[in-house]
Amino acid sequence: KWRYSVPIPPPPPVQVPPEPVFIEPEAPRGVGAVLGGKRKHAEAVANAQAAFAQAHAQWRQAAAAVPMRQLAQLAEHKQAEDARQAKLALDRSQYDAECAGRQREAEESNASLDELIRDLDRGTPEAIEEYLGIVFGNSVYPAAWPWPPAYTYDAGTRELTIKLEFPAPSDLP
Repeated sequence: KWRYSVPIPPPPPVQVPPEPVFIEPEAPRGVGAVLGGKRKHAEAVANAQAAFAQAHAQWRQAAAAVPMRQLAQLAEHKQAEDARQAKLALDRSQYDAECAGRQREAEESNASLDELIRDLDRGTPEAIEEYLGIVFGNSVYPAAWPWPPAYTYDAGTRELTIKLEFPAPSDLP
């Protein structure tokens, strides 16, 4: 799986904070209303209104900034996604180049093998020598045995001569 194959998910949208709500202080009741409670209540209401006006101004400022924050967030996401896609394209091009190299090597090897097979069919001495070298090179025998054997091929008589020297039975492990 490609490292950069999964798209970067878009960021969650920036939310506008909830708008503040003015809550008027409770009016005094009973004896407190008669003994100067109305003046204290009027001060509390004025203070609450001032605090609400300040909070509402801050909220309007924060709400007005949301579109720009969202735009910056989207631009950041696009930049990251573009970088991811560029890295993915680079990875893919490297992979395609590696595949092309492996394919080229396989085709060259197959062409060489096809040529060897054609030359073996024709009885070309070099091809037969090469084939014998492959056979003897891939054969495994105990270390005490003299290997690889000496061999010659006579193209005129189409005769193969293999010279093997076996160790004496007493020399074998």
